[in-house]
Amino acid sequence: MNFNKIALVSSLVVSGIAINISSAHAAGFSFSENFNNFGVTPNNYCPTVNNGKGICGAVEAINSFTFLTKTYPNIYVNGTSNLIIPNYNALTNTDPTDGLNFATQGWTVGGNTYQGYYPRPGVAIADYTATLNDWFNSYAPNTTSITTFNSPTIQQLATAIQQGQDTEFFILSNTIYHVLDLTAIACTGGMGTNGNDYTGCTINYQDPDNATTEVKNVPIAINNGSISFNYNGAQVNVQAAFDESPVPEPSNILGVVTALGFIAFFKRKFKNSYADKELGKIGYQLKPGQHVR
Repeated sequence: MNFNKIALVSSLVVSGIAINISSAHAAGFSFSENFNNFGVTPNNYCPTVNNGKGICGAVEAINSFTFLTKTYPNIYVNGTSNLIIPNYNALTNTDPTDGLNFATQGWTVGGNTYQGYYPRPGVAIADYTATLNDWFNSYAPNTTSITTFNSPTIQQLATAIQQGQDTEFFILSNTIYHVLDLTAIACTGGMGTNGNDYTGCTINYQDPDNATTEVKNVPIAINNGSISFNYNGAQVNVQAAFDESPVPEPSNILGVVTALGFIAFFKRKFKNSYADKELGKIGYQLKPGQHVR
């Protein structure tokens, strides 16, 4: 029996699944998430924090954690406890306490104290990523994969929404530095040579400055290699995106099960074929459709 052939088939099966997922964008697409699953903690509940600028990054993180909790309760809910939004108020669909903790106050879990986002001394993207990792590792370890993209492509954002991930993103202009949460993305045209070769693209997003309303069908374009769009009358670029996905990723569960099924099928097929040939060598004739078990 040739195990190398089985390994090759296994590799092709798994690769084929990955190719199908990414190439599904080639003829245009429309992917969206349930906006009702997002929290609605507003950015204006603590105007004296962060030099009066609000705490949009922290608030949008908490609103997105609410999305993850409602979408994947088997991962982020333990009995009556919300693991990653421990101070969540279901009546108002808000969590200002955790927003403030993520922003500036910090938090303590198991005797370990963690620093909030804004007091951290590094650059914004790295500090935001580090705060996300600290939050999930302290409140819900081994549950979440976090990926950061600098100047994300349309394809990367589309894949995140298609796979049910949560995606916050930084927008930047000469006068604006803000954080939004992607809730939908669609394009009418297919992919060319890179992840930004799409046409007729729009996005939906949640803005913590008006968290109860989903901003819909905003046209996007590519400006100097970055996704660009009009935000409240100003042209902004998407500087970075942050994907949070349950482990294992929801889109991969079916793929893994399917791949294992194919592997078992081909393993059995190679085994039967090999045994049949060996019996033929000694003159044993199998009946039509009969194989060695």
